[in-house]
Amino acid sequence: MNTNRSFHTTVLITLALLLLAGCSSHQAVKDEVAASEQKQNKSVEQLRQDMNGELSLLKDATEQATRTAENANLAVGELQAKFASRNDLIEKQREVVYFGFDRSDLDDTGQATLDNVAAFASTDKNYVVILEGHTDKVGSDSYNYALSSRRVNSVIRYLVGEKGADQNRIHILGLGEGYPAADNNSKEGRSHNRRVILRVLAPR
Repeated sequence: MNTNRSFHTTVLITLALLLLAGCSSHQAVKDEVAASEQKQNKSVEQLRQDMNGELSLLKDATEQATRTAENANLAVGELQAKFASRNDLIEKQREVVYFGFDRSDLDDTGQATLDNVAAFASTDKNYVVILEGHTDKVGSDSYNYALSSRRVNSVIRYLVGEKGADQNRIHILGLGEGYPAADNNSKEGRSHNRRVILRVLAPR
């Protein structure tokens, strides 16, 4: 009888120890999972903070670039206004010639626009024509400056060579991509930015 009781006691103790060991192992797993989740949450939070920081920097850079472009546009406008005022000139006509992507040759529509400019300018021999060459933002800055100058030169060759305009009365600005007329992030916007603006000035 004592032997049976001793055996049962031993079994109960063993079961108790196994149960406690199981509980301990289960708690250890829970602790490990909790620690892993906490570590993961910290990683996610750090990533979120890093992304927010980068987005903030990008926003600041975009705003600064926009302010720079706006200031540059104002500077060009002020210089042209001073030029016109100093020479007692007013703008009599403004036209725009558009170009294909990475192109500087004139199409029929561009030539027709220049025909109108030449006809208008011929009515006053004291005219001055200011040409502004522009591009979209595709390509490097240096390439786009060169492309805007080629577009302006195409306009000059047509006005002078074909229409007999006085080259000494034509002033040029190759402005590259820095003065967009439309959103450079859309195909339609970029098509509006590939242009040469012609401003015909004459005495008051």
